[in-house]
Amino acid sequence: MSKVLVLSGYGCRGEIWDSIITIDKTNIFSEAIFLEWPKEKLSDFHDVSNFSRWIMNEVDITDFDFVVGHSMGGLVALDLAGRVGQNLKEIILIESFIKTPSEFYQNLVMDNFCCDTRKSLVEMLRTESTFYSDRLGPKLKELDLSDRVKSLNVKLTLVYGDRGYDMQKVIEELGLDEEVLKLVDVKTVHNACHFPMIENPNELLNNIKSIRKTN
Repeated sequence: MSKVLVLSGYGCRGEIWDSIITIDKTNIFSEAIFLEWPKEKLSDFHDVSNFSRWIMNEVDITDFDFVVGHSMGGLVALDLAGRVGQNLKEIILIESFIKTPSEFYQNLVMDNFCCDTRKSLVEMLRTESTFYSDRLGPKLKELDLSDRVKSLNVKLTLVYGDRGYDMQKVIEELGLDEEVLKLVDVKTVHNACHFPMIENPNELLNNIKSIRKTN
C-alpha cells in the first residue's frame, strides 16, 4: 500500500491532525507524510501551483497514490494531480471547495464547540496567516475548479461538516453542476464545520477508512 500524503489548509499547522492520529488504531496514517508549509517561503507563494511545485521538490511523489487535503490543501492536491498524471489515484478533499463557498460554509466550528479550542484555532489562523502572500487570499476566494475536476482521472471524495443539516442541504450549498456531482462522492461529518478532524475526529477517521478500503 502506498503512503498517504496529508496537506493542511491555509493558516493551519500540522497539529490539527493530532486527534486523528491519536485514535487511528488501524494505523491508516502509520506511514503518512504530514507536510508543514514552509514559513520562510510562503510570502512568495502567490498561487496554489507554488505549493504543489514545492511538494514535488520535497518528496518523491511516486511514493503516494492517496492524498488527504484540508481546505487550501485540497486545492493544492487538485493542482498536484494535474501535474503528476496517473500516479495519484484518490484524493479526499476535507472542507475544500471546487466553487467559492456560500455563506453556509463560512464558519470554523459549531456554536456549542469548546470555547478554549475555538480560541486556539482562531489564534493559530491569525498567527500563521501573517506568513502568507497577500496575493494568495483573494485567489482562494474566487474559485471555479469545475473544469479542473472534469479533466482529472482521479477518484475524488468531498467531505464536509454538516453544520447540523442533512446531506441534501450540504450538497445544495456547494453550488456544483450535475456533471461535477456525477464525478465526485460527497460525505458529511455530523456536528462539525471547517475543522471536522478536531470537532468529530472519530467520524472523519471512519469516513477516511471506508474510502481507503474501497480504493
